Amino acid sequence: MEWQKDKYREFVDAVISAAADYQRGTVMPWSAIEVAMGRGRNEPGGWRIIKRARERILADREIVTVAVDGVGLRFLPDDQAAALVPIRRQKRAYRQLNRGLKETRAVRDQHLTDVQRMIFVRQRQYMTTERRNIGRAYRESRKPGKVTAVRPTRRTK
Repeated sequence: MEWQKDKYREFVDAVISAAADYQRGTVMPWSAIEVAMGRGRNEPGGWRIIKRARERILADREIVTVAVDGVGLRFLPDDQAAALVPIRRQKRAYRQLNRGLKETRAVRDQHLTDVQRMIFVRQRQYMTTERRNIGRAYRESRKPGKVTAVRPTRRTK
């Protein structure tokens, strides 16, 4: 198992060293990434190297990256990362919860013990509550500047 971790390490290191010149708000083109790792991104192992490089950039430099089709890796500035990352993750979590609730509808309660049934019902309730909360947060993030009586706009001098 250890040899598999080391298999792509030098390719990831090459991409990381090539990405050192890029700062927040810039785009590292696919051509530069492919030259650094010595293979195309759609060749075997290409996306794995890119994924590991993105993880290392996030861990080491604390920069969020986004893969853009036909362009390259975008190094997001803080304001874009703050706006984009929660929305993308919430959408995915919402879809996963919907899928989980749909799949658990197929479970027949009569084949469960009382304890299993109690745990199962509680888990479905938690999933429903989480889906509701994520939906609210997602909708709220889509309209951040809405003026209400509680949150009026301030006058500028």
